[in-house]
Amino acid sequence: MADGQIERKFATLIEIGGALKCLPDLTSFTDRLVASVTEALGVSACTLSIEETTDLVCLSAIGSGVSEPQFLKLEREMSRRAIEKKSTESQRVSDEKRVRYYSAIPLPTQRTKGSLFVGSLHPLSREDWEFLTAVTHIAALAVDRTRLEEQMDIDLSEFQALLEMGVTVGSVLDIRKLMDVIVHIALRLAGGDSVSLMILDPRTNELTIEAAYGLDRDIIEGTRVKLGEQIAGWVAEKGIPLLLGDVSKDNRFRNLVRKDRGIKSALSVPIGDEQIIGVLNVDVVESDRQFTDHDLDLLNILVKQVSVSLKNVRLYAQARDACLEVMQSLVRTVETREEYIKGHSERVTKYALAIAKRLNLPDKEVEAIRYAAILHDIGRLGVSRRILSKKGPFTEEERRMVEAHPRLTVEMLKPLTAFGDVLPIIYHHHERYDGHGYVGGLKKTDIPMGSRILAVADAYEAMISERPHRPPMSKEEAINELKKCSGTQFDPEVVEAFLAVLEKKNRSRESSKKSERPRQWRGSKGIEG
Repeated sequence: MADGQIERKFATLIEIGGALKCLPDLTSFTDRLVASVTEALGVSACTLSIEETTDLVCLSAIGSGVSEPQFLKLEREMSRRAIEKKSTESQRVSDEKRVRYYSAIPLPTQRTKGSLFVGSLHPLSREDWEFLTAVTHIAALAVDRTRLEEQMDIDLSEFQALLEMGVTVGSVLDIRKLMDVIVHIALRLAGGDSVSLMILDPRTNELTIEAAYGLDRDIIEGTRVKLGEQIAGWVAEKGIPLLLGDVSKDNRFRNLVRKDRGIKSALSVPIGDEQIIGVLNVDVVESDRQFTDHDLDLLNILVKQVSVSLKNVRLYAQARDACLEVMQSLVRTVETREEYIKGHSERVTKYALAIAKRLNLPDKEVEAIRYAAILHDIGRLGVSRRILSKKGPFTEEERRMVEAHPRLTVEMLKPLTAFGDVLPIIYHHHERYDGHGYVGGLKKTDIPMGSRILAVADAYEAMISERPHRPPMSKEEAINELKKCSGTQFDPEVVEAFLAVLEKKNRSRESSKKSERPRQWRGSKGIEG
């Protein structure tokens, strides 16, 4: 699924949650909900209905044909089947004019029976289904909240946490950080004393803890749960969420609970639909709190969203890693052709990442800079080895050929869609801050930040390394050159950040040297012993 679609769907969830907080009544909220769903998915019609006594009542409807008899009949029949079976219903209907696809998704709650119904001119994708399922969880909570608000005081901070989840999860592309985010959101939503996110290894059919809160390190590192074993293994095998309000009074799973953990109440929810990829667990160990259906509903919303994100991040990472392996072999080829630049890309990457982190750039931008630094010179394969190894100055024609290497690199990488955000960084990494660089002649902040960082890292590494036409500079000489060219060739902010990185590294090295010096001991008469 494209990044734009992911962001649009997360934005829709944020809008729905925000509407719940600021709109005064249920009808206003459901009107906003069906309108937002219609816009996010591009469907032609959407309705939300709930059961009142024995009748199915439509709370909100939007789109073409929602008042036509055929639509009303189909909506009622499919919604009733979905509610009774507690599973989605879909149907393809064609007439002389067009084909339509209809889908009914039941509200996942025991308190209120209802259904979200969608009509579209195209079949829904798997991601669309997952999105709609997440929407039905929010809709169910909203309906329950409205019906029970006189009896219950439901804390809207839970919904705020879900909104933050949409923003945060959508912006994290590092799977380790994503899992940490999931754990802390689960803790905020459901409470409890410990949270663990377990991932299933399909080779061994074992679950291992990949992110956790409130667990000892030996438990995190030593836990291996096979399918069917313990609570998490049972949930992963069955694909069914599990609520144990009071473990001591629930004989069904007494044999699955680890006695040494002392768990009093537990929630365990499978991650994934057709293919289970893991389990999210929240446990109460010390307090007297008992989890409820409401807690399970909230955790289900979280899992529905993160399962999409986890899959996308894993696929995204796998695609990039596979492409990167091929590209790194090209980097090695470049460095084999030009012996004097062996290890250049690796060192430039180290410098560029240090600058990016010093500037506190977002994870997504740091990752793009990492790939750009690794791959920035593979276009040199398109430049004659004779020119690259020339010991004298370049002719005008030779200079033009050398300066074409950013464009050649981009042309080589362009077919690989996983590197879309990397290409501008590479293309512009030889721009100058004053606008007199190449390839585009951009200046100042028109140059991508990643390119400005790469320019400094690349130049510094080149200056302190040997080249066919000159010996290497000392580090002090290279630093002085960076200072001299700050504001003309290089971005002053980037230069300042890099110099701070080098200074910190130098202080650390000096400190290490002092600690390694042999200590001298003086006796009582001042004679060194």
